[in-house]
Amino acid sequence: MKKRIFGHMPDGTPIEEYTLKSDTLEATVITYGAILRTLEVGGLDIIGGYDTFAEFLADDDPFQGAIIGRVCNRTALGQFDLNGKSYQLSINNGRHHLHGGTGGFFCRVWTVEEADDSHITLSRLSPDGEEGYPANLSVRVTYTLQGDCMKIEYDAVADGDTPINLTNHAFYNLSGTGSGSVFDHTAKIAADRYTAVDGELIPTGEEPSVTGTPFDFRTEKRIGQDLSDALPSYDHNFIFADAPLSDVCGLSLPHVATLKGAKVTMDIYTTSPCAQFYTGAFLSGPLCFKGGRPKQKYGAFCFEPQLPPDGIHHGVAPLPKGEHFNAVTVYRFA
Repeated sequence: MKKRIFGHMPDGTPIEEYTLKSDTLEATVITYGAILRTLEVGGLDIIGGYDTFAEFLADDDPFQGAIIGRVCNRTALGQFDLNGKSYQLSINNGRHHLHGGTGGFFCRVWTVEEADDSHITLSRLSPDGEEGYPANLSVRVTYTLQGDCMKIEYDAVADGDTPINLTNHAFYNLSGTGSGSVFDHTAKIAADRYTAVDGELIPTGEEPSVTGTPFDFRTEKRIGQDLSDALPSYDHNFIFADAPLSDVCGLSLPHVATLKGAKVTMDIYTTSPCAQFYTGAFLSGPLCFKGGRPKQKYGAFCFEPQLPPDGIHHGVAPLPKGEHFNAVTVYRFA
C-alpha cells in the first residue's frame, strides 16, 4: 500500500493520500473530505480534481470527488422540524442549504480506520449541532477496487434521530479528464420519473413522468441531444424503475445507468432509489484540473446516487436513533 502526505490544513494537520489498485484500475483517496482524487482506467484519469492540496482549499466549487453529508443536495431554506423542534441549518446556496453546509463532510478531515492495496475505510464523528444538525452521527465510508469495479459503501449511525443522505461528488469525463464537453457522451438511465424543481433547484413535490421529455434516458442517447435554451443542462434527480438486477462485486444490485465517453464506458449499480445527474453547468476556472487540463462548463458530469432530495420536506423519514444508514454503489468500467 502506497501513502504519502498530500498537504496540510491551515492548523498544520497533515492530509494523507492513499493509492488503491486492482488489475485494471488505480485510484487515490485523500483524508480531506474522503475525496476520490484520481481514478484511472487503463492508465486514463477520468475524474476532476487537483494536483495540489492548496487548490482544493482555494476552489469555489469545493465538492470535487468528496463524500457529501450530513445531507447531500438542497434543503429548502435550511429549515426543518423534527420531534417537535425546529432546526436551522447553515445557508450556503442562495437562501438554501447545500451538500451539508459550509462545513459539510466535504471539508472535514477523516480518519483512516484501515487500508490495504485495494481498499480504504475512512470515518468521522459529526457532532451534535454541526452545521445545525441534531445528534452525534458516526460515519464510515469504504472505497474498494476489485477487477474492473470501484465500490463505495456507506454506513452511519446516530445517538438521536437525524436527517441523512450521503453520496460521492466525483466529476467524470469518460473521454479523459479535461477532454471537452460531456454532451457528446451517451447515457442510458433506468428512470421513469424525475423530481421537478423550481427556479432555485428546490423540489416542488411533483415527480413527472420522463415520457416525451428531455429527461427520458430509458433508451441510450447523447446527453446533449434534447437540451435547448429552455433546458441548457441537467441538474436533476432521476427516480429509478425497472432496473435489472446484476451480479457485480459479489453483490446483486440494480443496474441503474450506463454512460459512455470516447474511451471509457461506466455502468452503475446501486442500492439507492434515485440519483442526481449533473452536467457541470457551474464548472469554470480559474483553477485547472490535474495536469493543467481545462476545468470548463459542461466539461464533466456527476452521477450521485442518493435518497430523494430535500427529503425531510417530502416524506423521507429521518434516520432513527441507533439504526444504521447503509448504501452501496458499484461503478464498473470498460
